[in-house]
Amino acid sequence: MKKYLFIIVSMLLLFTACNRNKVYFEQENTFDTAVWPRFQHLYYTVPIENVKKNYDLVFTVVHEQDINYDILPIHVITNTDDGEERIKEFKIRIKDDKGFRGTLREDGFVELQHVIRSNFTVAEPQNLNVDIECFYPKYEIPFIYKVGVKLVDTQVVEKKKE
Repeated sequence: MKKYLFIIVSMLLLFTACNRNKVYFEQENTFDTAVWPRFQHLYYTVPIENVKKNYDLVFTVVHEQDINYDILPIHVITNTDDGEERIKEFKIRIKDDKGFRGTLREDGFVELQHVIRSNFTVAEPQNLNVDIECFYPKYEIPFIYKVGVKLVDTQVVEKKKE
């Protein structure tokens, strides 16, 4: 009897753990030449259906290992169908004295995720419109292969000071 109870509890824990990291929306832009043009805004329309959930909006950047700068500055504007608008600048640290921040992928690129809006809800089902612009001080931003956003369940993580 205890064996069956253990199996049931284990399955419930596994099911709960799998649901915690659910991705509700994900969209990426790929730059074939690994260059993000300075004035190319990236626009995403993120549908949000469930008003009872708390969400994180995550920015993802995939870059080459040859990258020769430490910080990727971006400007993010989000607005909802009901009129709420938020504007924020981020200086995303790509690497530090210990090396790259992020995960080395099998294809040789490094993938870094950064929460750009955390623990938010909406009052009614609607779209979250996202406008991302790179604020890198040169016309072309080299070594950037892919960027995107995804909407996930809010994760409780320890915040690091940058």
